[in-house]
Amino acid sequence: MGRITDLFASRSLEAALKRARQRLAAGDFDNALRAVDAGLEKFPEAEALREIQLTIRRVQARSGMQDLKRRIAESKNALAFEELIKLYYEVDMLEEARRTARAYHEAHPDKDSPHLLLGEMYLQTFFEDLQARDAHMAHDHLLRAARLNQSAVKPRLLLAELYYCVGAAKALHVVGRALERINSEDDAILPVLEAIAAVGDPNATDSVDGLFAKVEVDGKLSREPTAWPLRNRRNRDAQLREERTMTLVQRMVRDSIADEIVVLRRNGTPLVHAQLEAQESDSAEPTEAPSGGKRRRRVSLHTEMVDEASGLVGVVRTVARTISQQAREFDLGAFKRCAIEGPFGHVVVGRVSNVITGVHRASRSGESTRLWERVAVKLDGATHGGSSA
Repeated sequence: MGRITDLFASRSLEAALKRARQRLAAGDFDNALRAVDAGLEKFPEAEALREIQLTIRRVQARSGMQDLKRRIAESKNALAFEELIKLYYEVDMLEEARRTARAYHEAHPDKDSPHLLLGEMYLQTFFEDLQARDAHMAHDHLLRAARLNQSAVKPRLLLAELYYCVGAAKALHVVGRALERINSEDDAILPVLEAIAAVGDPNATDSVDGLFAKVEVDGKLSREPTAWPLRNRRNRDAQLREERTMTLVQRMVRDSIADEIVVLRRNGTPLVHAQLEAQESDSAEPTEAPSGGKRRRRVSLHTEMVDEASGLVGVVRTVARTISQQAREFDLGAFKRCAIEGPFGHVVVGRVSNVITGVHRASRSGESTRLWERVAVKLDGATHGGSSA
């Protein structure tokens, strides 16, 4: 019954995509967006629909972007710079946002706003990829913003978050004292001051530069941004419900969606690894379900990965440690996924929300894209608390 449901769901999703693409091609952007919105109500995790939605939003935003660019060219208007950067962010044009923020700084070297914007951008990138160079850039820009505006709270809050996550106890204590001087009575800041008091240490001997390098080498933060008491983009992102994810991964292997699935947390530690048991993959007789007649595949489930260098685990770790970083280094954008096909079947490795996932299917029939979508949609649903059925 589940497979019949999947079949009709697939056709319905394809129909929604077809309607949206036809209207987009005809230049009917409003109705194209309505078709996408209707599709997302039924398939909220469909990446293809989200990509079309983003394309439409970019096209719709183009005229506004051109107007803001014209204002910037004519008068170097600071507000136009900030509005254009915000618009780029809204349509996920992050490199354009960063480039515009640099131009904003060049046009207004005495303003703190461009440094604050650049600092927050680099901080987000650092938390995504854990590269020391992004931490240095975030740190430098946020320090400049704080120095240019002695009463500004936001750059100091972002610095505190950075210090907290990398374990810079002394620097955290110093910025905490600065926040106290500026505004210690604000209810929104009090949880931050309490967190700083708990771990900040004026006698610590930590080196911020050394801690940034350590994070990159170790591939993990001292504390995750989700532990930071302020609600922001970094800790609003839904975290995979680990027990639910383990159940989902095991079920997907058992139900023949994949033969092996590996999920790594963002810091590279294993979350779950499920695969067919050896005798099952060697065509041993499957067990009978309690209802009788329906064959069930035996699945082994692991939360510890001992042999990190071989098999799918090794592939996923290689992608997590190298390919995603290289994509950023060569300005190719954030890593999404890659597929490998051969005599072994299909292997797809990609990012789902805040984890790296690898999927293997021994059969050479079917498409890697379809295999990935079936797994990614379910895992993304778990991330956002959606249904996995």
